[in-house]
Amino acid sequence: SLLGGLVGGMVPGAVSGAKDWLTRVASPKMTQQQLDVKIERLLADQGIDWQSLPNGAKFSLRTELAKSLQAGKELDPVAVGRLADFRTVGATPTRGMVTLDPVQITREKNLSKIAANSGDAELHGLPRIENANNAQLIAKTNEVAGGRPTDLYTAGDKAVKAINARDDAARAVERGLYAAAQDSQGRSLPLNRDAFVYKAYDDLAKENKGAFLPESINNLLEQIRTGKARYGGREMDTPFTVDQIDNLKTVLAAESRSTKNGNVKRALSIVRDALDKTPLDVGPGRQFGGSQLVTAQHGEAMKGAGMAAQGLASESMQAFDRARRFARSLRSWRESTPGITAAVDDATPDQFVRKFVISESAPVADVQKLAKELGRDPEVRDTLKSAIVGYLKDRALSGASDEVGKFSQSGYNRAMKSLERKLPLFFSPDEIAQLKAVGRVASYTQVQPVGSAVNNSNTGGLLAGRGLDFLTGLASKMPFGKAAIVDPIRSVQVSLGERGMQNIMPGLLAPIDRPPFAQRLAVPSVLSAGLLAAPVVD
Repeated sequence: SLLGGLVGGMVPGAVSGAKDWLTRVASPKMTQQQLDVKIERLLADQGIDWQSLPNGAKFSLRTELAKSLQAGKELDPVAVGRLADFRTVGATPTRGMVTLDPVQITREKNLSKIAANSGDAELHGLPRIENANNAQLIAKTNEVAGGRPTDLYTAGDKAVKAINARDDAARAVERGLYAAAQDSQGRSLPLNRDAFVYKAYDDLAKENKGAFLPESINNLLEQIRTGKARYGGREMDTPFTVDQIDNLKTVLAAESRSTKNGNVKRALSIVRDALDKTPLDVGPGRQFGGSQLVTAQHGEAMKGAGMAAQGLASESMQAFDRARRFARSLRSWRESTPGITAAVDDATPDQFVRKFVISESAPVADVQKLAKELGRDPEVRDTLKSAIVGYLKDRALSGASDEVGKFSQSGYNRAMKSLERKLPLFFSPDEIAQLKAVGRVASYTQVQPVGSAVNNSNTGGLLAGRGLDFLTGLASKMPFGKAAIVDPIRSVQVSLGERGMQNIMPGLLAPIDRPPFAQRLAVPSVLSAGLLAAPVVD
């Protein structure tokens, strides 16, 4: 009866195989290009670009799908898309993983637990596939980072240093431009005290920020207004020329870095803005080109030097205008995005990438400007990319090391979703496709869809696995016990089951539309309808 059952079960498969063989023989053989076109169309329905797949993945798909396509079988585009993801990542699929059928997944998961709890190494195929897939997901994520991902501190440190290096170079240019603003006798041009102080106070009042200006800056403004300061009980003159601009900016920047209060920072920024807009002191007695009045001393000097002295004064004015334009552009760059502003204000490296790139509160527009700035240096750009991959992996492994971490599809995919619009700012389309494929494959390998009944407690698998070991030990003490009892059970229930689950081709075929089970019970078949129909009366 066993032999008859086996033979009977083989008949449908043999008939189907013969039919496929005849179809392949009768049909003209497709070229590789024709195969590629068919596969490309199948994948396009799932949003997968055939041309972007790695060559190894393309080769595997051609090999696996060629027989079915040659035989004219209808393939399931969704299942083929999942298989393409597995081949892209380099993981091993099972039939349940490509079909996501709840019953098939239940069988695979439970059988894997039974095998893992058994002491027979021949039965460990499925659990080892799960372990290898977990390791491959980690390895493929690392691959996008170019190896082991960089930690956030290292990436933040490089980013902050790169921004500050550019700022330092720009400040040196600014100082040089202001230094060129001199009068005809080589002295630094004087700035208008009243214009600066009253502009600062007026703007502070307009924004109601005057109360937040630090007392030390208030005192400094008063010293500039009066031109006097008291030190050690003595009154000293306070110069206010172009030479003082850089020192004043340094003082304001230090005060801004020392506080986290946004109102205080804004008040200091208003004073800084007023300083950048301060005009020269061109009152009576000074000549900077044009028709202003001059002192007798300057007049004599200009008469003696002729047009050369007048030209020098005009150049001084032009130098001052260039310096102010450059200062405004530098200030605009510093304030173009919060990340650059924070870096100039000595942001802490360990929080820089997390706060100004990864955080969901960091707007995409701001991250885009920061990415453009950091992209000037390929080393900094690659380090930042590596750190982002490290963040994704950290969410997947919950901070565990590669050797012992269990890849969590939920943690990884949540992190990917939060960075979805920012990834194109740092990664190429192929790199993004690989990262997304990792997330999808992780889902396919771990999902337990509605209708599945996986024994997550492992109690059933433990009992079955230990029971199989006990039966093996007991049967080994009986004459022919192992060959007669254990081997057939193991071969049928476990070994054949593992091989069947690793045979994914049946799972790639398009499902046959069948009416629901309840409908088949409720609606009589053709045969039953004929038998149960009322007799016809002539």
